[in-house]
Amino acid sequence: MEILNSGYLKGDSLKEAHLPSVLAKALAAIAQYHYTPETHEFDYQACANSKAYEHYLQVVNALQDFDPASLTDMDEKVAFWLNLYNGLVIHSVIHHEVCGSVRHHNGFYTYNCYKLKDHHYSLDDIEHGILRSNSPKFASFWRPLKKKHPGYQHALPELDARIHAALFCATISCPLLRIYDPEHLSKRLDDTVSDYLLTYVSFHAGKQLLTLPKTFYWYRKDFGSDRELIAFVREKHPSSNVRQALAKAGDNIKFDYRDFDWSLNATRYQWQQSEL
Repeated sequence: MEILNSGYLKGDSLKEAHLPSVLAKALAAIAQYHYTPETHEFDYQACANSKAYEHYLQVVNALQDFDPASLTDMDEKVAFWLNLYNGLVIHSVIHHEVCGSVRHHNGFYTYNCYKLKDHHYSLDDIEHGILRSNSPKFASFWRPLKKKHPGYQHALPELDARIHAALFCATISCPLLRIYDPEHLSKRLDDTVSDYLLTYVSFHAGKQLLTLPKTFYWYRKDFGSDRELIAFVREKHPSSNVRQALAKAGDNIKFDYRDFDWSLNATRYQWQQSEL
């Protein structure tokens, strides 16, 4: 396991109590300058040499003294862990100079981690242990966090399936990079889900076929029964045509899942450079 948030100078003005909001702002600055949501492309190379990224590194370095148990509000917890996950993904890509795909870096989700005051946390710890309420990852029967693990106490008491549309993993098929604010968290998650469904979910009324993202297959149980999954799409999908067609279709709906493109969502220039 490699701790990525060490060895950087701490900013004098960084205070523990404000670190979650400072983290969100630092991540927002990175996204503003180096991420294009319209094309879902990230310029990792430019980000690595930017002042915004330098400040981000100072912020995550300061997180070594931050106790996540100090977050008592549920929306604060969710927003913090989502931002931490998405930031760690970007940091891991840049740190290891990932080209082509995160899959080319063995242990990308288990090896790279951030140290907080109580323990260190990998991407899998955050996603499956905390945000997915300590649920097994795909093709596993084991819960990621044991009771003795300090992170066990941070696992969310209930799984909110909307988080699957909020986890940025630096791939072509992953959700858009968003920054999460506890004051507007539910609205932000609804908007994120809406965008995700618009891009990756379609319904063919003639074939009674609902096409879904691959993540819905991997974590099918997170969405409940077939009827609950259909209700989730019907409620959240921004297209009135899709919502109405699903309402008329009844229960005889078949599911299909899109292939997942694991290619790095780097800018076209950077992608071409990596091919040289």
